Amino acid sequence: MWFHLPLISALLLMCSLGAVFLSRRAKKMKRQQIQKKSEQVESLLAEMEEELWKEENETKLQRFYLQFSSLGWTSSKVDLKIQEIRALQSLQAGVSMAYLLQDFKDLAQQRSKEVDPTFLHLKDVFWGCEDKIGQDVLCPRDGQLGCALVDWLPRHHRRQQTHFLSWSWRYSLGQLRSALEMWNVQTHRDVFFYICFFVNNQFRIIVDQRAAGSDNLEHIFQENLRRIGQVVAVLDTWQEPIYLQRVWTIYEQFVACSMNIPVVFVMPQEATSSLSQRLSLGDDGISEVTRSLCNVNVSQAEAFDPRDEKKVKDTIQNTVGFERVNQHVKSAMVQWIGAVVREKFQRLVNEAEEDTFHV
Repeated sequence: MWFHLPLISALLLMCSLGAVFLSRRAKKMKRQQIQKKSEQVESLLAEMEEELWKEENETKLQRFYLQFSSLGWTSSKVDLKIQEIRALQSLQAGVSMAYLLQDFKDLAQQRSKEVDPTFLHLKDVFWGCEDKIGQDVLCPRDGQLGCALVDWLPRHHRRQQTHFLSWSWRYSLGQLRSALEMWNVQTHRDVFFYICFFVNNQFRIIVDQRAAGSDNLEHIFQENLRRIGQVVAVLDTWQEPIYLQRVWTIYEQFVACSMNIPVVFVMPQEATSSLSQRLSLGDDGISEVTRSLCNVNVSQAEAFDPRDEKKVKDTIQNTVGFERVNQHVKSAMVQWIGAVVREKFQRLVNEAEEDTFHV
């Protein structure tokens, strides 16, 4: 009379297994749907980020509202994401090599009324006057009027930073352009520089004086170097260079060396020619150049903003100390001099071989 019990048990087991199978399948399908939706969102975000870099036409962004809406996003959520992307791109945008070598010269000369103004003078005629550059443009970072110079540039001259520029505002426009031209001949690449003059919002630092260039120094500065990964250091000259008298540039060299980030040294054409002539003197010339470029004392170095000078020096003192920084920078200078000497004499050897071959 109990013969039906095994059959019922088997049916219940099959139903239970079937329910488990269907449940797992439903969960798997849900995960796949979530994954597919996530991939669609990531793809759309990448497209929107690219469009925001170009910022050619506001109407082109409207299609993203429709596409994100189909994925369950509200208009306010899309607005917030656009604001976040613009703020991040503002911080990570670099100025193009082409702009620095061409259009910027016209702007600087027009504003300064000088043929070869220093960047300290440009600071005054850009942000210390009535008609401040970018004063009517909302800053993507904080939503307030007054944007960084990089956000004011034509969009084709503003892209993701590829190189960190280590330099001094005491340089003249001609010095910087000449050094970059010397380097550009060797690179032949599209380059977008992190340059504090352009990237930092000078309305907050100079005009409002609500911030300093050294704010969040340890985190932001090192993160920028790590993200960008390449440094171009512009020396004004090899003879007692301003570069080695400024606390910022010395500190930048130290941090780059400590993080094993490649550094390329460049100088204006006149200084480069002078260095080559001096090295041609042999041991005496090399010794003179080495003494000059190894004269580093960060404790005596200066900064335009006293807040920056104090912050950078306090950071050094409270971590590795002045002498460690001095030695790091001297070592970098020696390595660079050695590379220049090797390159020069290799070029002389090659020229001699070519002359012999032609004879």
